[in-house]
Amino acid sequence: ILDVGCGNAYILKQLNQADIKFHSYTGIDISDAMIAENRRQHQTQNNVHFLTDDAEKLASVKDKKFDIIISYGCLHHLDHPETSIEQIYQRLKHNGKFFGLEVNRNHPAGTFVGFYSHLLGINPEKINLWYGKILNKIRGHQTPSDYGKHHPGHPGKRTPDEYRNILKNYQFQRTNVRSFYLEMFPYPVYRSSMILFKIMVHCSRIFLKQPKFRDIGNLIIIECTK
Repeated sequence: ILDVGCGNAYILKQLNQADIKFHSYTGIDISDAMIAENRRQHQTQNNVHFLTDDAEKLASVKDKKFDIIISYGCLHHLDHPETSIEQIYQRLKHNGKFFGLEVNRNHPAGTFVGFYSHLLGINPEKINLWYGKILNKIRGHQTPSDYGKHHPGHPGKRTPDEYRNILKNYQFQRTNVRSFYLEMFPYPVYRSSMILFKIMVHCSRIFLKQPKFRDIGNLIIIECTK
């Protein structure tokens, strides 16, 4: 397994928690500090390796081939996500699988009010703008958060169609790019309960089958087989 943009090794922690067996795991991230902390936390796992690397180059694993490559929320942080996908393709074995979870660029139903305005045929962009102004007024925004100060930004945000077009450049046997869920409740509400979140995801599937909702989900799931 190659984890591109592993961050705090979230994927590895989920694999360990689910007791999923794997031959080896390699996590790469551009942050030296993040890699150092991951090495410290997982030093007892002999089949786990962490390397500092650029997701658009993958130079540290240039001569390796992987059965599974995962990019969990990494591509939208890159200036050229298509370059990273090219590197990922080159480092997959035949029949190897690539899984990505990404942010959907400019999805018109980006908030629960956006979803309902879209459902009712009202311009969701104007509603979202109005909703954002109210939230900013309530929050005050007196001081920027640490997240805002240190976040790398989203220069590589893409839509599902843009990812489909990028993936057409490579000879994947199968590609599946789809929206994950629609925000039907306010963020603090569905984040407060895993059960409520699962209900929302399940209900979203009904709407995501309809053409006008098909590609406007909050997140994008990418699944490819080489």
